[in-house]
Amino acid sequence: MERRMPLRLLLLVPLFVLTGCGGLPLSPTGSGYADETLIPVDGTPPPAAKAAYAFTRARLLLDEDEYAAAAVQLREAVALDPTSAYLRLTLAEVYLRLGEEALAIRTVEETLVVNPASVEAALFLGNLYFRREDHADAIRYYRQAIARAPDRESAYLHLAISLAKSGANEEATQILNELLQRHPEAVLAQLTLGRLYRETGRNDAAEATFRQLLAQHPDMDVAALELGALFESRGEIPEALGFYRQASIINPGNLAVRHRLARLLLAQGEVEAARRELDAIVADNPDDLEARRKLGLIALEQQRWDDAVTTFSTILEADPTLDQVRFYLGTAQEAQAENAAALATFAAVGAESPLYEDALMHRALLLQQLGRTDEAITLLEARVAGAVQRPDLFVYLAFLYQEGDRPGAVLAVFDRGLARFPDNAELLYRKGVVLEQRGLHAEAMAQVELALKAEPDHAEALNFIAYSYAEAGTRLDEALILARRAVALKREGHILDTLGWVCFRLKRYDEARSALESAAQLLPDDAIVQEHLGDLYRALKLTKRARSAYERSLDLAPENRGVQQKLKKLPARR
Repeated sequence: MERRMPLRLLLLVPLFVLTGCGGLPLSPTGSGYADETLIPVDGTPPPAAKAAYAFTRARLLLDEDEYAAAAVQLREAVALDPTSAYLRLTLAEVYLRLGEEALAIRTVEETLVVNPASVEAALFLGNLYFRREDHADAIRYYRQAIARAPDRESAYLHLAISLAKSGANEEATQILNELLQRHPEAVLAQLTLGRLYRETGRNDAAEATFRQLLAQHPDMDVAALELGALFESRGEIPEALGFYRQASIINPGNLAVRHRLARLLLAQGEVEAARRELDAIVADNPDDLEARRKLGLIALEQQRWDDAVTTFSTILEADPTLDQVRFYLGTAQEAQAENAAALATFAAVGAESPLYEDALMHRALLLQQLGRTDEAITLLEARVAGAVQRPDLFVYLAFLYQEGDRPGAVLAVFDRGLARFPDNAELLYRKGVVLEQRGLHAEAMAQVELALKAEPDHAEALNFIAYSYAEAGTRLDEALILARRAVALKREGHILDTLGWVCFRLKRYDEARSALESAAQLLPDDAIVQEHLGDLYRALKLTKRARSAYERSLDLAPENRGVQQKLKKLPARR
């Protein structure tokens, strides 16, 4: 039978994290504190004989995880022996298992009425209030516990953490320093003090504390991580890298530090160095799936598709439940144009996975590429009819109807999507684009304006409106503002073309030239960009360049009579 964490350890766990410390546990392995409980049994007399039977039955029920039935037996035991703090505290712990926190608090408060000197009850309540982020009450009960048991080290530690969480950093620091004066070997107190120094901006003191801790415990993983994180927070990246490398040499088994080193190398763009470190981790620890996952992601980034497929497949052989890795594998297979394999991989992503709808969209597009558009539509229709989470499923579905030569269904899909997600900017914008394609300009503008209202920084909506104004030759000053905002948000060729075209309309030719030439570099095969560039060069009397741009535009769109006429109107070649 599976053995769960003892009840009396439940309340201890949340206290071993100090806010803002990156989620690192405060309790290092073998510190001595990890085995303490905030509500120890030591010194408490056993239940009275007349309650022993009920208590024994409760313990048996607890072994079977029958908490509700155990609570009944414990209430009976408390009724038989109302002076037993032990019974009341055990009952309170069971209430916590049942999620009855209010009953747990009331039971422990009753314990203090029966036994006002109970250190365990005071600590229990301090811990409970800590979990509820009621720091004032947590501090009050920790102070009571210390007053009754001045030598209880863990009480000082938890009081300091509570004070720090409530903003009383100076008092928390003082308590920890006093505790360390009495007990220099108190590792958790040193670690907490270092974190507190770092949180309050006393970085030099934090560094000294962590270094002292590492001098005493060179293989202490968490202290090494804290010191490295301190270097990173100060922007001292070379120092952080050097420290992580040194710590990895001192303790090669410190995988957390080695992973931190690889992460920092990646952040600095030193991909090959990170790859070597991760390869070394895998060589030392073949079962380190996280290192393999990172190697797979590097392979994806470098477009080494075969390596990515091999790496992700190896991970899934070890742990078939990792849907995120399965999604990565499908992505690599899709990039290899192994469409059938990718389709099967994406189909294996579980319906409960947060990546399920992403995988669903990949499946639909793969089916479309395989000439099975009707299957793709059926797949997405089944999802949007249910508990769809992502509005862009409707965008993909509309695309499939368009590609499947069923344009009549496209607007209906957007309307269904907007009925579910009425303020989704992307759906509003995409519907506007379809309306524009059908010549319904006023309706299109209304939809795109709604998109911009829903998301003021929607770059494509800004671009759409700016270009529309430029084409109409109206509200050009406003168009310029919109186009500049769009470029600042998303510097892409078609948006630069809009900015250039607006500037051209305003006769701001220098700005227009900069934007349009940049657009042409990004979109060399766009006929409209080339036409706009030709118009600009013609206005600047750069005839040769204008001719070249118009000719390029006609190469891309030979039937464009407007460009043909513009080309004819240019002065003849000399």
